[in-house]
Amino acid sequence: MRSSKAPELPVILLEDFGALIGLAFALLGVGLMLITGNPIVDVLGSGSIGVLLVLIAAFLAVEMKLVRYLEPDIDHGSAHEPAERPQPREPSGH
Repeated sequence: MRSSKAPELPVILLEDFGALIGLAFALLGVGLMLITGNPIVDVLGSGSIGVLLVLIAAFLAVEMKLVRYLEPDIDHGSAHEPAERPQPREPSGH
């Protein structure tokens, strides 16, 4: 993850991985609820999806901040600097 030159690649991969694991949690929760008749299993499946999403978000936040810190050649201040505005032209005097 840290060696990737394109920062959006790890984000996309982790989001897709999280979606697949989340679908597995949902299938497992609903399937076990239908088999056992216990709705708590479905609640646990849904809760595990939420925990998974929080873990992925926290991991990405730490990794992206670490990548930005370790790459000194990137100018991080340009996003907060005002853009140069074009100077108004003088009206032509006919």
